[in-house]
Amino acid sequence: LTAGWNSPERHKGGDLGHTLASPATSLADLAQVVNALTSPESGVPPLYKACPLTRLMQEAIGGNCRTVLLLVLAALSEDEVLVPPAVLKFAERACEVINAPVPDVRMLQDG
Repeated sequence: LTAGWNSPERHKGGDLGHTLASPATSLADLAQVVNALTSPESGVPPLYKACPLTRLMQEAIGGNCRTVLLLVLAALSEDEVLVPPAVLKFAERACEVINAPVPDVRMLQDG
């Protein structure tokens, strides 16, 4: 049996290493992955295993997939949209990530 999402075994480094992270923590981990991918000179590898979100998106961000990232904004009124600068900075950095998708030749040969 595997440890449940909120079981004590997860706190001790069970299946995925930790319990579910809060959305803010997951997004912060995603931002760190994007920063690592767009700053190769820093020598810091992307930490995809930091949280379930980044593990799930590993092939999509810096991996072997074609990816679209949508930034959803909320309008305060018809003429006013509030966008935190950190959101715009993240979107700008995410646009700098370059994926290099390669067809899976094994799959093409089998089919």
